[in-house]
Amino acid sequence: MLYAAVIAVIHLDGRRDALRGGTPLYTDFTTFYAAALQLRHEPAENLYIPERMHQAELAAARAASDVPLSEAQTRAIGYAAWMYPPIAILLAAPFGFLGYLWAYFGWLAATLAVYLAAMGQVLVRREAWVYALAAPPVFYNAMYGQTGFLTAGLLGLGLANVAYRPTLAGICIGLASFKPHFGILIPLALVAGGHWKPFGVATITVVGAVVASIAVYGADPWYAYIGTLGHHFGGFEAGAFEWRAMVSILAALQMSGIALEQAWTLQYLAAAAAALATVWAWHGAVTDDDCRLAAAVVCAATLLAVPLAYTYDLVLAVPAAGWIWRDLRERGGASAEYALLGVTAVLALVLKPLSYKLGLQLGPCISLVLLGLAIWRLGRRRRLAV
Repeated sequence: MLYAAVIAVIHLDGRRDALRGGTPLYTDFTTFYAAALQLRHEPAENLYIPERMHQAELAAARAASDVPLSEAQTRAIGYAAWMYPPIAILLAAPFGFLGYLWAYFGWLAATLAVYLAAMGQVLVRREAWVYALAAPPVFYNAMYGQTGFLTAGLLGLGLANVAYRPTLAGICIGLASFKPHFGILIPLALVAGGHWKPFGVATITVVGAVVASIAVYGADPWYAYIGTLGHHFGGFEAGAFEWRAMVSILAALQMSGIALEQAWTLQYLAAAAAALATVWAWHGAVTDDDCRLAAAVVCAATLLAVPLAYTYDLVLAVPAAGWIWRDLRERGGASAEYALLGVTAVLALVLKPLSYKLGLQLGPCISLVLLGLAIWRLGRRRRLAV
């Protein structure tokens, strides 16, 4: 309720500022809504053309503010590129037929339902809903109207059902390809664990989603998407990304003053270590307890492996923490383990002010602590089993 109240105040303040001639409210969902509006009048490949997308974002900002905007207010609105593959266009399209607020709350409600369904399987206790809604990353994602609920929900459902419902697991994992870089470690996990059926179903689901997007919008959006990938990577060097809003190792290193080339080298090394940790965790994970900790490993490791991860993407850390918490409750643990888990929640809560006010990006610390806890508990269990 507190999160909802804060978000409501932010939106009301944004509208009030717009009425007074100030900068109108512009959230990440405005870009999503802009894409949905543009699809009603233009071909889908135009989402990848900066000039056309920017015009759509101006229209979306006007719709979000629900007030006439002056020329100066319009100029104050920034530009955010559409970086998703055409699979995601299928998700965005229906929201263009709704008013801004209906679209915003509809998107949050739909994606929150997927996330809560996943958390209900991560924590099979009544307090699962309280934990799932109270986790600080939930606030960040809801405030921005971003994709964190859907990413964490689909991957969480997929990982929770790998052993028991492999078809469902594969479908969920495949659908998560709307944000492909967050699935970078999933194939390694499934292959290392010998989970071939969900691997195959996930592959078929991805291919099916690609075919569906081509059937609806043609192949041109895919050519446009692939053509923009190099431009987006170049954005790192051009300073187009807001490091303070990101929780990746690359962002933390850049904010600490390390040169970009060296930061990339360390990011690649971190990705390699995350991949090795994933393979180790999933290879030989036989019992239910082992599989849950292995799932926590891949969630936390993913956040360390990808260079492009924002505060709202930390929703993926919530199921990881949930699996660890469940293991602590069911198998017991040291007070230090409980304390470390609590530290991750505190860090997530103060993450944004530390980043924006003090220039400290501690997002990777959350993922590192969760990864360390999961590996520690899984490794100790395997040593005792020998």
